[in-house]
Amino acid sequence: MTRLSLALATLAAALAVAPAARADQFIYLDLQQARAALARLRAGDVVHHYCAPCGDAKSERMTVRSLGIDRVWDRDSAAQPYNSDGLTFWVVELNDVGVDLAYVYVREGGQWRNLAALLGLQPWRVPAVLPKERVGTRWRCGTPRDPDPGNPYFPQLDAPRDPCPLDPPGAGTPPVGDPGWR
Repeated sequence: MTRLSLALATLAAALAVAPAARADQFIYLDLQQARAALARLRAGDVVHHYCAPCGDAKSERMTVRSLGIDRVWDRDSAAQPYNSDGLTFWVVELNDVGVDLAYVYVREGGQWRNLAALLGLQPWRVPAVLPKERVGTRWRCGTPRDPDPGNPYFPQLDAPRDPCPLDPPGAGTPPVGDPGWR
């Protein structure tokens, strides 16, 4: 084998066994994990969303206005819970949006700590404490359900206090395609 082909074979083998960056880590939870997450959160808390594996430069702040858990359904219009290996899964919702606990940071002991790590879930390639240089000043107001850039609920820049409206238009109205089973 030539040096080049040996180097290419080694590189291909290394890439084959290297773990890929994970985007969804702890969005689907068992009921005990979901309840433990709710016990760490309160309405009125400010949390930070930061996804290191996604390449986020800074976190986004969000005031928790509502929180709860929702069962993960098989399909949007299904009448059965999603089931894998005999388990039913749940998702934690902050402001009516499901969140991945691996990318949520809560204030504890003067630092922003990773919620999944606090619950003992061992997130992958995620800092246990949000580095100070990654703490952002943007507020996350919107949901991915409304991609309109004119939507006032999308990230707001550098506001000293939460600029998000308390009661967005259409609040309480399930989005189209949402079965409303909550």
